[in-house]
Amino acid sequence: MMIYGNNIVVILISLGKGFIAINTQIATAPEDMIRLEKPTVEDGSAMWELVEHSTLDQNSAYKYIMMCEYFAETCVVAKVDKELVGFITAFIPPERPDVVFVWQIGVDSSQQGKGLASKLLNELIHREACEDIRFVEATVTPTNKASQALFRKLARTHNTTCDVSEFFTKDLFPNDTHEEELNFRIGPIERA
Repeated sequence: MMIYGNNIVVILISLGKGFIAINTQIATAPEDMIRLEKPTVEDGSAMWELVEHSTLDQNSAYKYIMMCEYFAETCVVAKVDKELVGFITAFIPPERPDVVFVWQIGVDSSQQGKGLASKLLNELIHREACEDIRFVEATVTPTNKASQALFRKLARTHNTTCDVSEFFTKDLFPNDTHEEELNFRIGPIERA
């Protein structure tokens, strides 16, 4: 028997009247244990922590809390039990109501490579708040091949195009360490 909890798996063997633990290990949650839901302000600090332990650009904790408060309808969190293992922060630009702009996607290292980012994106575009959305946009640096692949996969999944164009050039950033940001525009997306 295996018991899951807090990313720890305990393997138990029955000895007639009881059980004995023979092995414990870090494990990933089975796919059906991951819940996708709207964030609450209490999720903001966990989102910040996930980013802090990743290679993603870190924003202030306030940004994550604010996104959870004011843009919960267009943000998604993934949880195992009560532990946050992934998220998307996104918003609908007021001047372009047919676009949802994905600001950031974060996936805990324990869940990477399992398609969680794709599930988060698909959850987002099927939300009621996104019923008028025809395009998904995001900015991606030229060296971020994983994000480029993710957005191209989204286009393939929805039988649509992924147009890439120059967006924020390197000279706009205050230091020389930030790459340019390319705009990825996926769509038109037809909701089923």
